[in-house]
Amino acid sequence: MARHKKDEPGSPPVISSGIFRGMKLKTPPGSGTRPTLAKTRAAVINSVQGLLEGARTCDLFAGSGAVGIEAISRGAASCVFVEKDPSALSALTANLAECQRRCATQGLNVPPMPVVRGDVMQYLQRSLHDLQQGSNSQNDSLFDLIWVDPPYAMVAAILPDLLKFAEECLAERGLVLLESGSSQADALNFPEHSGLAGLTLKSEKKYGGTFITTWQKK
Repeated sequence: MARHKKDEPGSPPVISSGIFRGMKLKTPPGSGTRPTLAKTRAAVINSVQGLLEGARTCDLFAGSGAVGIEAISRGAASCVFVEKDPSALSALTANLAECQRRCATQGLNVPPMPVVRGDVMQYLQRSLHDLQQGSNSQNDSLFDLIWVDPPYAMVAAILPDLLKFAEECLAERGLVLLESGSSQADALNFPEHSGLAGLTLKSEKKYGGTFITTWQKK
């Protein structure tokens, strides 16, 4: 749910494939949130399609939940959504209710889709604390895929805790995908972080003015 980047005008995000195909997502009003562009979202999901079946996923800075819902639609077993913005939470809640309705209509079990209403940085720090204390109350199972779309100005601040969180909470060979602007990618020099947190830098891909940096659990 990064801010201040223009999205495709005039049309709401639409789930592109899977059990929720064609579902139009509600989005927060105004310019306080910036959804991941549809083409970027589709490209990212397509790149991890082979890992989605049965995957346990996490959508940080979830916004409307577009990425997590797309993952569920394409076969992911569960998704934890973390968001604090009230208007984004309202849209996310409505979208997840529609997912539940569609599952019921199709006679499908509703996948676990818990929403953590709070600050992502605090969620990461609390999860790490719980793990260190041997009480994994926030993450009782490992994630196979973590999607992170922070406000671009927050990328540098969140990166250390994010990588520590990924080290502890990613399953073996699991992925963390971070969206950032080109200026953040250049300034932070993400390859220097490839040796941190037991992760290997897997790829850096540019989609217009957006970078998607992917690390994999060693």
